[in-house]
Amino acid sequence: MFGRMLDCNRNHVLLFSSIFGGIFLISFVIYPIISAAFDFEYSYNEGWNAYHQIEAVDRRLYQNGSRYVFTNYTPLSFFIGGYLSKFADVITVGRALSTMSFIGIVLLVAFISKKLGASRRESLFGAVMCIGLLGAYHRIYVGIDDPQLLGSAVSLLGLFVYRGRRAGFIQNIITLIILISAGLIKQTLLTIPIVIALDLVDKT
Repeated sequence: MFGRMLDCNRNHVLLFSSIFGGIFLISFVIYPIISAAFDFEYSYNEGWNAYHQIEAVDRRLYQNGSRYVFTNYTPLSFFIGGYLSKFADVITVGRALSTMSFIGIVLLVAFISKKLGASRRESLFGAVMCIGLLGAYHRIYVGIDDPQLLGSAVSLLGLFVYRGRRAGFIQNIITLIILISAGLIKQTLLTIPIVIALDLVDKT
């Protein structure tokens, strides 16, 4: 009896995840991905990022003398987008990076949930909730030329490595490198490696 109830609950989780996953994708994700092909700015921030990505390629980042156009972001996202723009339009490249980062975030949430002990159905549920929360509260960042989702994806990659089965010194160093990279993409994420570093110091 208990086994049947447990199977029923698991099936409900799978059914819920499938239905709401489809709803969330249609509501929050499909339009931003389609709009990535638009030839006008989808967000006010795209032109600002594109400007500095071009500056990074021309080796003039942080050297602008204007009082009205300044750079207050860490540099890595500008270099990534700038150098990839050699193969396509700079804003199109930024939008593609954002879309791939969104997909990466959803997958990493599922993988991290699995590492934390969740079943496959529960990991799928976590991924679906991630789509819903990002779509509801941060839809503006999906599919635009902005480093927010790229930085978040890299920081989640650090958490994924950190939660690996073989925790050790080398793994902790790799984790810190990944998280520092996330901070170099989006400056607000620099607080994460600082906290991890303090935690590692306490453990040693």
